Amino acid sequence: SAPAEVTLQIAAFAEELHCFPTEEAYQEAQGAESRARAEMLIPAGFREVGEQTTDDRQEARVVASGHVLQAELRSNFITAEPFWHIVARVPGGTIDIVADPKEIVGKPCVHGVVSGWLWLSALVVGGLRPERRVSLFQRRRG
Repeated sequence: SAPAEVTLQIAAFAEELHCFPTEEAYQEAQGAESRARAEMLIPAGFREVGEQTTDDRQEARVVASGHVLQAELRSNFITAEPFWHIVARVPGGTIDIVADPKEIVGKPCVHGVVSGWLWLSALVVGGLRPERRVSLFQRRRG
């Protein structure tokens, strides 16, 4: 079957996250020789079909950086433990990042940059509707 275009809502769970107040601070931290961009998303746990490994598991893990659009320190309603909810712009759209404050270096801020290792989870929110079939009779009636 032909590839389908879908819309995903992506949640990212931060394994390690660094926060920078500005893009300039992010670039400075990368070093003069770095080509890292403030908005990038690099799959780290996926393999090519047929690639031989000793482990058959695929990991939805990425190295990512993005501009912070929203940042809020929230509390888990069951455990009362704090966590950061960050919305960041990355190539192709936005991702919702949740992070334990103990796993963050720096403080997330709107217009800043976040960068780190993330585990992804996604929900298809659009684009997978069954194809509408129109009968010959319906086409003639208009």
